[in-house]
Amino acid sequence: MSAKMSARASLVALLPLALAFGPLAHADLATTMSPGGNFDLTHWVLTVPADVDGGTSGPAISIFAGQLSGAAGYFSPWFYTGTDGAMTFWAPVDGATVGGSSHPRSELREVLDPADTSVNWSDAGNSQLWGQAKILRAPSNGRVVVAQVHGYNTNPLVLLQFEYSTTTSTGNLVAIMETYPGADPHDGSAHLRFILASGLRLGQAITYQISVSNNGTNGVVSAVANSGPTATMTMDPRWDAVTFYFKAGSYPQDDEGPSSEGGEVRYFRLVASHPNLGLVVTTPSSLPHATAGQTYFQSLRANGGSRPLVWSLASGVLPPGLAIDPAGAVRGKPLPNAGSPTAHTFSTLATDSVGNTVAKTFSLVIDVDPTRSIDAIADPEHD
Repeated sequence: MSAKMSARASLVALLPLALAFGPLAHADLATTMSPGGNFDLTHWVLTVPADVDGGTSGPAISIFAGQLSGAAGYFSPWFYTGTDGAMTFWAPVDGATVGGSSHPRSELREVLDPADTSVNWSDAGNSQLWGQAKILRAPSNGRVVVAQVHGYNTNPLVLLQFEYSTTTSTGNLVAIMETYPGADPHDGSAHLRFILASGLRLGQAITYQISVSNNGTNGVVSAVANSGPTATMTMDPRWDAVTFYFKAGSYPQDDEGPSSEGGEVRYFRLVASHPNLGLVVTTPSSLPHATAGQTYFQSLRANGGSRPLVWSLASGVLPPGLAIDPAGAVRGKPLPNAGSPTAHTFSTLATDSVGNTVAKTFSLVIDVDPTRSIDAIADPEHD
C-alpha cells in the first residue's frame, strides 16, 4: 500500500479547548526572572541562532536543561522573559544554523532523559503538546514554525507553521503532516496541509494542542488551535519504527535578509505530557476560592498511572504565599493585599513513578479578607 493510501486525513469538530484544558487566559508569569523560573524546562534543550563565540559563522549552540532551569537560568537576546512575562524566542534570518538546516532557530527540544537525546517516545502511547503563544514578528516570506513533532533521525511528523501575508496583515496557522518517514520534500502527496486558524493578526493569542496516540491498530496524530476544527491523520505503519520528541519556539523558514528580520514568538503556556496508564487529573479546573491573609489548602487528584505521583508547576507562578507541594496540594496563605476578582491561572504536571505525565491548568480566585477594614485595604501601611 502506498504512503498516500495508508495515511487517512480528516478535519473534524472538537469541543473547545477550554473544556479539556481549563481557562484560556494567560498564565500568571513573573517579569523579573528567566524563562526557567516561569516554565518547567527540566526536560528541554534549547538551540539558539548563535555559535560559541556569539556570532553566526559556526554551528548553532545548544543550552541544556541544567542551564535553563530556575529563576536565574539562561537568558540571552534570543531567549528571554518579555515585559509581559512571556518566554520569548527570537531568531534572526541571518542567525547560525545546525542539523543540516539552512534556517536559524531559537527553539526548545524535548528530552525525556536530559543525559540522552536518543531516549524518546513512540506512537504506541499517548503524547500531547499544549501551548499558548503570540507571533510578534515573521520573516519576509511570512513563514515561521512555532511547534513540531519531530522524528528521531528522520523528518518531522508535524509542523505547526504560521503563514503571514503583508498584503492582508493577517496569517493562518497551518498543520503540515508528513505521511511517511523520510518523505521526499518534492512529493506533494506526502505533505498534508490543514488550516487550523485563519485571519490571525500579529500579536494575537493562539492556543493549540498537538496529540499523538494509538487507536489500538494505528498511530493517530491530531492538531487543533483556538477551538477550531481538529486536523487528524492516521499514521502510516512505517512511523511505528520511529520515536519522537516535541519542539517549540521560533523557527523561521527563511535565511535571507538583514539581522532585524526574523521570527519572534512569545509563549505564555507550554506543557508536554505523556498521560499513559490511564493517567488523568480529576480535580475540576476552577479551584475553590482562597481568601487573602487566610490559610488555604486544596488537594489535587488524579486517577491512573503508577503510584506515587509527584506534582509540580509546569507554566506560570502561583499567587505570592501559595505553593504546590509534591504530594499534590495547593497550600499556604495568600498575602493580605492579594484579593482580586481576577482569577490566577497556572498549569500543573503530575508525574508517576515510571515517568508518565499529565498536565492540567487551574484557575484560582483570591477573595478579599472580609475581616479587614476598608481603611486598612486602602492603606498598605496597615498590612
